Amino acid sequence: MISGRAEQCCGCTACEQICVHNAISMKENSKGFLEPYIDQDKCVNCGLCDKVCPLLKKYTVYETDFRQKYYAAKRKDDKLRRQSQSGGAFSALAEEILNQNGCVYGVGINKKVEAVYERVVNRRKLGKLKGSKYVQASVGSTYSQVENDLQNGKWVLFSGTPCHIHGLKCFLEMKHIDTEKLITVDLICHGVPSPRIYREYKWLFSEMQGKKQINKFNFRDKRFGWHGHVAVITVGRKKIVNNDFVRFFYSHFGLRDSCYACQYTSFDRQGDLTVADCWGIEKFAPEFDDGKGCSLVLSNTAKGQDLWNIIEKEFEILTPERDQIIQPNLLHPTEMPEKTRAFWEDYKKYGCEYVLRRYCDCDPNQEYELIERNQYVKRFIRKAKNMYHRVFVTE
Repeated sequence: MISGRAEQCCGCTACEQICVHNAISMKENSKGFLEPYIDQDKCVNCGLCDKVCPLLKKYTVYETDFRQKYYAAKRKDDKLRRQSQSGGAFSALAEEILNQNGCVYGVGINKKVEAVYERVVNRRKLGKLKGSKYVQASVGSTYSQVENDLQNGKWVLFSGTPCHIHGLKCFLEMKHIDTEKLITVDLICHGVPSPRIYREYKWLFSEMQGKKQINKFNFRDKRFGWHGHVAVITVGRKKIVNNDFVRFFYSHFGLRDSCYACQYTSFDRQGDLTVADCWGIEKFAPEFDDGKGCSLVLSNTAKGQDLWNIIEKEFEILTPERDQIIQPNLLHPTEMPEKTRAFWEDYKKYGCEYVLRRYCDCDPNQEYELIERNQYVKRFIRKAKNMYHRVFVTE
């Protein structure tokens, strides 16, 4: 069944995982996003897929009797904060759940350098879930894994985009699973770029490097400062600064169709907690901003607040006003660029490299080897900071 239009789909996989007849499978569409396809020979028209779809029912975990709280937070342990993308909030939350012999789910990078949701049960593996991934992640069978963990009485922390968290909650509700031990942590999402464009960009980059394999893709390397956005790609032992995919991300051309009409861009959050970079801290509390990263934490439910109360002693904390921490995607979805249709039409005709050059000002031949005092790298970082400032500060 699956009513509605394909462009509304967020790729959460709830319909696939709820189907007891295995009639639904997630397949890549022409833009590279996974969406459900139905095997009519197996479908019995039971309607479970429609009932579980998060885009077909609007609800939120936001508790009307709980007053949402806001925190700007920096982990006191500088070493641990350096290992995190911003101020270290997610890591501390995850460590507390692991200390209770629980499970943590989040987006990691697999051996193929693809973004996928993964399950972690010890601190040694937690590092793979840290850091931003500017591409839509594959959910796989993680909803069913969460179901199994909860049935076994384990604490579970699930971190992801608001739409995927909503999908998880709809799935567990349909399964009548007790979610008392489930903690959800959503992100302030800018929109998710196409996995196909990302895959083809990696191929182009590998070709430029003599067909050498990409071992690691750091979408935002904080060693150059938290306020900028510098991507570092590891090929063999060589680390290379190249921001073509960053330019593609900020162009907004390659986002999933549902992102442009996202229903989760508000203060009514899906997660018990929301974590993000605390952009704007340099304005309302410049003395608190040391350039090493600061987390924004929104406490949305009593359950989320209880977990935050346990770990907050590990942080330096400010409690800003709501209007001080407003970000564009807490107010509205990312706007679809005027030439988006032309972008995809040209992509189908001419391929990835063509549209990256024409629409995103990319140059696959331009690269900077990662050498600490290299003047080219320093100039590159300045450009990245200026671009980040235009997107997050002037919007």
